[in-house]
Amino acid sequence: MASLIQGFEYDIFISYRQKDNKYDGWVTEFVGNLKRELEATIKEEVSVYFDLNPRDGLLETHDVDASLKDKLKCLVFIPVISHTYCDPKSFAWERELKAFIEEASKDKYGLKVKLSNSNIANRVLPVRIHDLDSEDIKLCESVLGGILRGVEFIYKSPGVNRPLRAREDKLQDNVNKTIYRDQINKVANAIKELVAGIRTGETVPQKEKLSEQVPVVEIRKDKNPVVPEKQDVSLHLDRQLLRMIENDYPYPIALEFRRLNTKEYLAHDEKRLMQILKISETTIHLLSLISLVDLLENGAKSAISIPDSFKKDFPDLFTATSFGKWISLAKGCVRLFCDRNIPTFITEMKEYLFEKNGSESKVLKSFNVLTDIRYGLVKPESVLTSKLIDEYCVEGEKHLLTILNGLEYLMNYSFLYVDHISVKYRKWNNPSFFHTFSEVTGNSSEFNAYNKILPEIVNTPAIIIARGSEEKDYLNLDPLLVYSNEGENKIADIFMYLDWDMDRAVRYKPVWNGGPFSLASTTIEEETMYSLLKFFEFFAEGDVYQSYKESVGRLKVNT
Repeated sequence: MASLIQGFEYDIFISYRQKDNKYDGWVTEFVGNLKRELEATIKEEVSVYFDLNPRDGLLETHDVDASLKDKLKCLVFIPVISHTYCDPKSFAWERELKAFIEEASKDKYGLKVKLSNSNIANRVLPVRIHDLDSEDIKLCESVLGGILRGVEFIYKSPGVNRPLRAREDKLQDNVNKTIYRDQINKVANAIKELVAGIRTGETVPQKEKLSEQVPVVEIRKDKNPVVPEKQDVSLHLDRQLLRMIENDYPYPIALEFRRLNTKEYLAHDEKRLMQILKISETTIHLLSLISLVDLLENGAKSAISIPDSFKKDFPDLFTATSFGKWISLAKGCVRLFCDRNIPTFITEMKEYLFEKNGSESKVLKSFNVLTDIRYGLVKPESVLTSKLIDEYCVEGEKHLLTILNGLEYLMNYSFLYVDHISVKYRKWNNPSFFHTFSEVTGNSSEFNAYNKILPEIVNTPAIIIARGSEEKDYLNLDPLLVYSNEGENKIADIFMYLDWDMDRAVRYKPVWNGGPFSLASTTIEEETMYSLLKFFEFFAEGDVYQSYKESVGRLKVNT
């Protein structure tokens, strides 16, 4: 069947991983339903290319043959975005998605088309069937060139993250509140708008193209933009405070903040907005990890009993994390300290997140506003004008300043990496322990180091928070923060715990340039997995703990 527009082989190309179709044929059913919906949406017959037996792996000898190149000459490219699709080693990713973007960018209509309502849309129309890990989202956005949008077919409930089916037994339990038929209709309507836009033949002028390509509904430029690009530091900080954040705050926060104040991020555009959100997420991510370790220490000492409600929510919050979930974890942990009138290790943490009457603090409200902005950006129906992005930047900067100003108390604590310890134990004398500490603060990866003799051994190797002038009063952040050179880039870096799926390796987020890091096949895999298991032992229900314990046990058998 020919395409609706001369010069194209197909109207729609469906790209997917075979792995996502094996269990229940979800992709096959989706394509069938989409075809039927298109018949009721578009008057002409729409041609769809869907290969039931696609190549799934990517070998060095693979190349896109002439036949596939012709098939990629389509109007709309629909990738079924899943956990497995986001894999640069897969055929679908490298030879379909990236190949289409390259070819469409060069054809006469371009990758972007202007719709009848003057919005600009991308011819890549993602269909998402899983909530993705943050690293997978970044991977997608690096190829698409902007925020990952699309139409979601995701069923989410506590502990569940799977494709939304046409017939659901417990639709009311889907926290996303999406209905399969409605989502199919959204895809068909988006295709109709794209085809109509392409038929008009109106190309997008280069000056209207953004460096950030946003799928589905993209940024609409005003005819007479009234907001100029800002070429100075937009955050209204005095230089002393700016230097304090960059030089004296914990390394993960200071590094991201330093990036915001480089020339690359000065303009009030989507890139700056995303960096503002990234700093905010990194901050609550770090505070959440600190709170979890603090709570575990107290739980292990029976100082705090963990309520059933916390145990019920913990697995979903901890195993598939996000900006909003880090906020929930930090709130939940600190709230338990407040309710039991037990001090947190960082004593200021309570008043940072809560008022004296127990209500949310100004800082916590700022975090909530920023998560609302972040989630609003990824809604497929969002229309982002340059004016709106400027407003988001201004609002985001205001709330980021609230968050960072409130963190000044962290300067009362030492963030340290304990590198190694040597022991001297002379006859007739007590042993002496020589510790090498590196200060994990400021925006440089070249940490200041010093040696100190202590009467007791500090955990090593470990990243710790020390209270006061004596390093012996400390909180060990292992295994949620680790220092390693076993990331993908083989560069020594600090890695922050990210997520743990029993069917996949535990993953960590690099602070600087260590690259993606998972525990699989690393020298610290087994010991770190058993340390992480402690969080499930104290914070999860018994059956969940046992399932994770068995998965760690299988790891030991296989090694």
